[in-house]
Amino acid sequence: MQAYQCAVDGCADLAEQGVQAYANYDEGDGRNVASQPQLGGFGAAMEALAAPLREARALQLGKAASAVRWREAGGGGVCVECEDGSVLRAQAVCLALPLLPLRALRFEPELPERTRTALSQQALGQVEKVYVTLKRVAQSVDDEAECDDDGFASLQLLWTASGAPAGAAHAQPRWPRRLYGLHQSAHEARGDAAAHRDATLTLVGWLTGKAAAEVSGRPSSELLPEIATELAPFWAQLPRWAPISCVATCW
Repeated sequence: MQAYQCAVDGCADLAEQGVQAYANYDEGDGRNVASQPQLGGFGAAMEALAAPLREARALQLGKAASAVRWREAGGGGVCVECEDGSVLRAQAVCLALPLLPLRALRFEPELPERTRTALSQQALGQVEKVYVTLKRVAQSVDDEAECDDDGFASLQLLWTASGAPAGAAHAQPRWPRRLYGLHQSAHEARGDAAAHRDATLTLVGWLTGKAAAEVSGRPSSELLPEIATELAPFWAQLPRWAPISCVATCW
């Protein structure tokens, strides 16, 4: 439960989480936007917001901003310099950036001191998603009769307080032990289990703090052996399935 709550809160330790922030938490399942239920999801909501900008040819993609410069009082307006050397000009700018990109952005003239101080004192917990793809493996007729794991929707991972599993190397990465579970995506979970009989299945898990940093940006060729070894007792409970890929986000 502690690992689960850390994933919900996006923190490495529950001591880092304030009671007020927890009380204000409201989970969204990705399929419903309360104010616009007819849109059918967050992606559709963003596309609806972008549609009028596309029509006006005002939507600029692939433009990483490096600086924001307010022009002299006589000229008015503001310039946004991009990493590719291009410059966007407007009467005003509305910034909606994550904390780290916002800190990296250069402002001319500088932001007020109290704003810079507030930005320097804020902190975000590192959170990463882990996607584990399983492939259905061939089974004998006898094994098929004894197994019934076609319709499983998730793995709930209950760990003991002991160290590495017997026979595991001392330097074995421990990030898999910070997973509270691996679950099918909402899309796959709503599908027919029989559709997975000769296919693959992707499970999703969450990591926070140091465990998230351990996987961030690393290739599947490194992560797959680690999760296959550390979660071996759990994979043994799914003899019809074998992990073939492990991909982590890099947020």
